[in-house]
Amino acid sequence: MKHMKSLYLIVFLFSLAYPAMIQAQQAADTNGIASETGEVLVELKSGSIVRGTINEWIIDEYLDLKTEWSQSMIFPSDKILKVTQVSALALTEVIDSYQYEETGIYYSGKAQLITGNSGPRARSVYGLGASASAGYKFSRLINVGAGVGYDRYIWESGENLMPIFLEMTSFFNAKNTSLYASCQAGYSLAFKDDDYLLLSAKGGPMVYPTLGIRFGRYQTKYSVDLGYKFQKAEFTYGQQWNTDTADQRVTYKRLSLRFGIWI
Repeated sequence: MKHMKSLYLIVFLFSLAYPAMIQAQQAADTNGIASETGEVLVELKSGSIVRGTINEWIIDEYLDLKTEWSQSMIFPSDKILKVTQVSALALTEVIDSYQYEETGIYYSGKAQLITGNSGPRARSVYGLGASASAGYKFSRLINVGAGVGYDRYIWESGENLMPIFLEMTSFFNAKNTSLYASCQAGYSLAFKDDDYLLLSAKGGPMVYPTLGIRFGRYQTKYSVDLGYKFQKAEFTYGQQWNTDTADQRVTYKRLSLRFGIWI
């Protein structure tokens, strides 16, 4: 009889504690606390999703996350919508998670195909160009940087220019695939070329607005855009059999298809 009373007491105490245990577990699940170690996806109220491993998590204060691009990223609790353990997700959900750091330093490299002009000067010959830039991402919509490049608007010529420019880029979507707009503006240096009898060269202002798409599943992204390049320059050509010269003032207006990589 004594043992039965003890058993009844244990059952009674467990019945009181069980709802509290369930409630605590549900609260943990709601806050996304992983019961085992591993990667998590942190979904922010801004719509961004960041993947990494938890260094430290103090509920109602902050989450310290280790990602592939940073040993420690601090997210205030009031900015976090949900934290989910990667092992609990379907593979497709993991692949499609948003992987891009919207603030911080960026580096970019681009190569472009410049369309030809059908006039007698260019004879529809295409050109090529390349550039490298670096800057700071203040937000997804405000990326400001500077860079240097190389442009040859007519490939079969010695008209080589080196643009030095400032650039601004805005990404419109908090997704791996996003539309964006960009504009470079600056001044290009020009160089003479004895092989083409180009005796002297002077560069000028350059403006290059573009509209394109950024894509890629991971932190490193790729881009393709279409733009229009405006470039002023002056060239002085010599003659092969006499001392006559020909001065040419040029304003390039060329459609350009550009490919890029963003880190």
